Order: sequence, then C-alpha cells, then structure tokens
Amino acid sequence: MIPLNIALAGEQVLFRLRTGAALAAIYNGQVAALEADVIDLDAQVGWSVNAVGSPVEVLDKRYGAQEQRIRSWLRSENTWLFSLNTDHVEGRRLLLERIPPSHENHDYERSAR
Repeated sequence: MIPLNIALAGEQVLFRLRTGAALAAIYNGQVAALEADVIDLDAQVGWSVNAVGSPVEVLDKRYGAQEQRIRSWLRSENTWLFSLNTDHVEGRRLLLERIPPSHENHDYERSAR
C-alpha cells in the first residue's frame, strides 16, 4: 500500500505515481485497488470506498482542474497521471451505534451500515 492523492473527474478516478513497484505493476497490466476513507470524529460519522480496476495512463490534458488537485507531494514533479477504469466499487457509511443511557456499559462500539 502506498498513500496517493486522488480526484474524481466525472466517474473517473485520477491518481499520480512517480516510480516504484506500483508503477511497474501498472505497466505490467496488473489490476489496482484504491481505498479512500474519511472519518469525522466530531460528528461521529465516516465513510470508506474501495475501487478495483485497470489503471490507464492519461496522456492528454482533458482533466484540467481535477488534475491540479492531485499534484504530487513528492519533490520531483516527474509523475505520471492515471485513470482507474473501475470494475468494482463498494462503499460503507460508518455511524456511531447509540447505546441507551440506561445501559451500564459505557463502551461505545462503531459499526458499518
């Protein structure tokens, strides 16, 4: 697993890579899986989305503003832009399961809904 900056352009998931095993795997035709998670501790909610598919290098500049949002944090700007052609997408919304005040156990459990 490696952390990535991602952006949505319509139904396309965009991401950048510089070098390494992930880049080599894409050029060798391997399927990729991306996961995006957000947790809001104050509101006690969150979500998690997983997408699996075939990454394809984007060679043109059709994504404009979305592409700018995924600029690499790496020192070198020598990165490649990819779009994930998704075969499977699933997501979960995470909510705090409320326990009635009369319940003696004060440990709260989080569950996926």
